[in-house]
Amino acid sequence: MRLEYLDDVTVNGVAGYRYRMSKNVVDNGTSEPGTVCKGEEHGLPQGVVNGTACQHGTPAFFSSPHFFHADPYYVSQVAGLQPEADKHQFYITLEPVSKVNKQDIMKVLENIQDNRSMQHKWES
Repeated sequence: MRLEYLDDVTVNGVAGYRYRMSKNVVDNGTSEPGTVCKGEEHGLPQGVVNGTACQHGTPAFFSSPHFFHADPYYVSQVAGLQPEADKHQFYITLEPVSKVNKQDIMKVLENIQDNRSMQHKWES
């Protein structure tokens, strides 16, 4: 997982460096072909990773909560979603010298596909 430096912070009186998850973690191969899961079929809008091939056939799709950093298509499909960095972004804070994890907020949304009730607008 690629992390990007965000800022210097203090956690319980200890200095730390905060990093956020790179946008490419939820890239389905659209922007960076190297991020695609082996065997994954393309066709989903950006921001949701089809983990079916990596989950031994379970129709699992992964994204950030509220589809943070995803194509606006997803937010338009569910009433009430409002992706916000301070609420839905994964981050980790490391102590600068020891690199010990001082704080982390790990947020992932797992979606299970149900073909009985799902109409895929992106499929032709």
